[in-house]
Amino acid sequence: MSVNKDHDVEGGLFSHYDAALEASQSALGSTGGRLDAPIHARDGGHGAVVAAAAVAAGSVRLVGRAIDTYDDHVDELNGRWRSAKAANFGIAPVASGEVASEADIRVATLAHADRLLDAKLALLSELELAHGEIRRDLDAAIAAAVRLLAQGPTADVLRELVAAGDVPSAVLGLAHPGDQLRAG
Repeated sequence: MSVNKDHDVEGGLFSHYDAALEASQSALGSTGGRLDAPIHARDGGHGAVVAAAAVAAGSVRLVGRAIDTYDDHVDELNGRWRSAKAANFGIAPVASGEVASEADIRVATLAHADRLLDAKLALLSELELAHGEIRRDLDAAIAAAVRLLAQGPTADVLRELVAAGDVPSAVLGLAHPGDQLRAG
């Protein structure tokens, strides 16, 4: 069951990304440990603490957005599967004449089952490919967050988070006084 109660998972092929549980194992291994305390900014203030918190919060936002996007795409894929299933995957029901032998009915039923299976497999293949793409996007966002956390609150990391809209630009000035927000 999905952590997000707004998502309908009944009849779907793919599960939502529940609380980032699957990725947490590798992410925890990459980001484990503690911040050295006490943290002091160059100016003796609390800028470094604010910057570290901003990197952590920005990383969480980055992963959170990616999970929301992933879950939305999973809903779309599951909706396509449910719609196709409701329409019998576009395969007409078994048709046999009014006076059909048992053998004719069996042949028609097997032919129908083959067409239905082919249609299901074709759609499933398409959906699996699409799922693989959205999963790679999610994995890339998680890897980016791990990279940001590993690099820490450097001016470059903060500029990247500011440019993405994940942290306010004032954080850069607090953590790195005199450092201007440069393009690129």
